[in-house]
Amino acid sequence: MVQSSSRINLSTRFHLFYKYGTATFIVMLMMALLYYSFVHESFFGIVFYLGVHGYLLYLWLKANALVYQVQFDEDFVFVNKGKVEIQIPLANVKDIELKSVLGLWRIDLVYADVLGNHFYCKPSMLYPFNFKKKEKVIDLFWSYVEKAKCREIIISNNTLMS
Repeated sequence: MVQSSSRINLSTRFHLFYKYGTATFIVMLMMALLYYSFVHESFFGIVFYLGVHGYLLYLWLKANALVYQVQFDEDFVFVNKGKVEIQIPLANVKDIELKSVLGLWRIDLVYADVLGNHFYCKPSMLYPFNFKKKEKVIDLFWSYVEKAKCREIIISNNTLMS
């Protein structure tokens, strides 16, 4: 994976820690509560704790399945999906909006891509505390998107139109 020096990170460098470390923490908390239930609660308490916390873990995993490492430059958005890097033109970005208080941003696409109609990024692990700095990066990303949408598409003379 060749990385250009003009790329700007939209995601935190602790992306993998956020994605997998938080899930590990939730599972460990679930196991601790389950142990506490075995020692101090009845069978109903065990089933209740396991059901509620299992459902919360499921919701968290479902919500964070589309969180990716995202970079951008003046022409493209680069989404790192495991070992594959997906390149999306900035003109395909429809909207970017804050989806959670903890700083999870949703990027909507005009046309569905390999990732679907949208994907998420997390600019900072400490988002509520450093929102001014990270929203400057979001504003820069949005300005690049607006510039890309205003650019005229150049079609060469030998292009086949269908």
